[in-house]
Amino acid sequence: MVAALKYCATPTAQAEEASKIGGRYSVLLKLPYVDIVRVSVIDVFSSSFSTFTADEWKNWTIAYSLLTLQDILPSDDLSCWKSFVLACQTVTTTLMKAADIKKADALFLQFCKRFEQLYGADAVTPNMHLHCHLTNCLEDFGPVYGFWLFPFERYHGILGNYPTNNRSVEIQLM
Repeated sequence: MVAALKYCATPTAQAEEASKIGGRYSVLLKLPYVDIVRVSVIDVFSSSFSTFTADEWKNWTIAYSLLTLQDILPSDDLSCWKSFVLACQTVTTTLMKAADIKKADALFLQFCKRFEQLYGADAVTPNMHLHCHLTNCLEDFGPVYGFWLFPFERYHGILGNYPTNNRSVEIQLM
């Protein structure tokens, strides 16, 4: 049923058919080990990226993005993105050696240089530049699990959902 979406003549026809059946075609359906009845494939493109938490962005980047984007991005863009993903995978481990820090630094630098070549200096953001200083943080504080704020953000979201007396949660906690 979802595979029929592949044969729709136009993107509009595909979108209309997808809304009727509540699903989208994915090349993942061709994989012999994907049992669509037993698993739910997350369709990240129909959700709003703006609602992602930092932890969800991390998961999207290091676990799903390369597989999802491999048939979408041109090879130069995918190669650039792969450098970023590999760097992120390296810095998000729970244990890091000095060699891992050097590897991540080289990958971030490779990503930033390639990004600038592909898209121009005006497209480079301050956060991309800050990747060049991540080495100092890793050497000073250890793996990012020791100093990032994902757990804080997650608990802030949990606390924010508790019922209050129509006061801000900060006042309630004091």
